[in-house]
Amino acid sequence: MGGEVIVTAAGMKIYPEDIEQVLDREPQVKACTVVAGEGPNGPEPIAVLILRRPRVDVKTIIDRANRSLAEYQHIRRWLIWPDEDFPRTPTQKVRKGLVYESAIAALAGASHPETRPAGASADRAVQAPALLAGVHFGRLLLQCLLDAAKERIPAKLRVCR
Repeated sequence: MGGEVIVTAAGMKIYPEDIEQVLDREPQVKACTVVAGEGPNGPEPIAVLILRRPRVDVKTIIDRANRSLAEYQHIRRWLIWPDEDFPRTPTQKVRKGLVYESAIAALAGASHPETRPAGASADRAVQAPALLAGVHFGRLLLQCLLDAAKERIPAKLRVCR
């Protein structure tokens, strides 16, 4: 997915790499990636973070990063990836397609108030997907992969249901 660009409703181009570079400078961030998501005003960046320590004030990290970004690049939604690393290709590139699918699934599950961390607004509903009503992020990813496989594998060849 190299060369990915997020084009906002206003026609502004957001390059995920620019946001990733700013987030990578944060000492509490072990790794990050940025994917496109549909916000209330059209396409917008969603930051997916892996933190060095579990109990970090993510809002402070995001606010600090946003001070280094243009207004149209601001991070308004983010997720905490619960695993040690992102899924990667054999050449160690982040598999953004899988991260995107998991992020969208997590955001879809965050529409209920009980899935939001205390004090989080609906706009920032998923600061910690691992907290999403007991749904583990890995199961969401596995389900996405299984659903995709079902569409490509003839029924007579499927091993699982």
